[in-house]
Amino acid sequence: MFSWLHLSDLHFGHGDKTYGWDQKTVLSLLLQDVRKALTDWPELPRPQAILLTGDIAFSGGTISGSEYHDAQKFLADLVEILKIDRDKVFLVPGNHDVQRDVAKILVERVRTDPGELDSILDSRKQRAQLFNRQGNFKRFADAFARRDLDGWIHSIAVPDFGDITLVGLNTALVSNDDLDQGKLILAGKQRNLLSTAKGRVRLLLTHHPFEGGWLNDESSLRSTAEGRIAMHLCGHMHDPRVDLVSRAGGDHHIRVVAAAAHRDPKESKAGKDSHGYNFASLMLDAKGTLQLRTWPRRWFPTWSSFRVDHLGVPDRGFYDDKSLREQQKGSGEQLKGSGLVLEGPDTVRVVGVHWWGHPQVRWDELLHDKSNLEVFGIAVRELFGQPNSEYVKALLNRGGSVHVVLADPRAKTSMARYDEDFDTPVGDRYQKVVEVLKLLKGLQTQIKHPARLRVHLTRYTFKYSAYRIDGDVLFVPYRMIPGKQTTHTPALVFDRGSSVVKRFLGPELDELLKKSEPTTPKLLREIVGTK
Repeated sequence: MFSWLHLSDLHFGHGDKTYGWDQKTVLSLLLQDVRKALTDWPELPRPQAILLTGDIAFSGGTISGSEYHDAQKFLADLVEILKIDRDKVFLVPGNHDVQRDVAKILVERVRTDPGELDSILDSRKQRAQLFNRQGNFKRFADAFARRDLDGWIHSIAVPDFGDITLVGLNTALVSNDDLDQGKLILAGKQRNLLSTAKGRVRLLLTHHPFEGGWLNDESSLRSTAEGRIAMHLCGHMHDPRVDLVSRAGGDHHIRVVAAAAHRDPKESKAGKDSHGYNFASLMLDAKGTLQLRTWPRRWFPTWSSFRVDHLGVPDRGFYDDKSLREQQKGSGEQLKGSGLVLEGPDTVRVVGVHWWGHPQVRWDELLHDKSNLEVFGIAVRELFGQPNSEYVKALLNRGGSVHVVLADPRAKTSMARYDEDFDTPVGDRYQKVVEVLKLLKGLQTQIKHPARLRVHLTRYTFKYSAYRIDGDVLFVPYRMIPGKQTTHTPALVFDRGSSVVKRFLGPELDELLKKSEPTTPKLLREIVGTK
């Protein structure tokens, strides 16, 4: 439903020349790791945003004028890799984003009497003086999106779910030195954002955690966050972890503390190095439970690369799941054998939703008692690779039939158009279709009656995948998602009597069948080779 990349504590400008070259190397390889992950992990949802929780610079741009210039170049490269707009970079400042020689008298006044912060923020002149302490950070942040320095709210509408709301709060307004612990303050105005933010799911971004004694009145802040906010993302500690806090009534709160994207090598602990970041995604499982899935990445100096942070995932795993809370389904009920959810009277004939390109699609449950499967797609490798091919094979061997209609890879113009539409390198769609044909060719040799598996090719242009299972249609509407991020695309299930099937899907799929060409063993050999 919403996916992001979480970074913290970049510390541009820290250290001597040797440190600077180490930082440049590590962050360059971090960009390569992100690019490779998006290419090599088909199950990874493409991030829709970058969440950056402070300490972008080392001295607020006072020691080196290049601190934020270098940070801006790094983020611009990351935005380009993720193919997101610059306003999808959400930032809050950290204690190293402060120009510490500015407005020191105001800072000492607040640190002596925390109640003074609200008075200062109410005074236009004093507010400007206090904000000047993070003026370099603000100019840097405004290049991505203009948001208030003390706090901001941004809502993201998710169809058929509600708003996911991001709340960013500046915990470093009066940060000044190595004696910050216990003296940092959130003003009443900032706390009000925390308490009144709306949205079905709310995520909080700060630099400092609400633990460890960094903020004055930390206990009260933590209680408010745990009661009002589903998830708190922060940095500062340079030690990554994801904690689940259970509360009365069944609600859960999750704290995500990010690793330092580049940490002083002197801080490294035996057995692991410090640099790291994570991918994360909010998703609903088949029962409608909201999950946070994180893919933590950590730098391993032995290989000079980022790899799975095995301390942050289950044994032999690649990601970690945490359950947030049960989502209310109203009059919904579980649909037997499908793993999908019947939505209720407001969505007549729609019998469920799952997420295309995600491992939670349970083809074993969808096909276990079915007799006929029709597949219409451009490249549908998921269904014909392991383990799903076993479920297709079982359907065929018990007397069922499978009819596959694929985009014709010989139509070079159409293949090139698909590459452009799906924002992939030229030749990508062609190669994927050829891989599916290889899988189908191999599957025909493994079943008792190969004629029950029919394969057709069509030059008729279509931009979605659909599966007609005993007449009911599982439909993947690529056109619904801006930016062509198809791993985020919802797939809907309609029964054969629905108006959507009668008016659109049925005629469209029949047209695909009509304008398709049956393959022959000779044709398959010509396309995929003889091996």
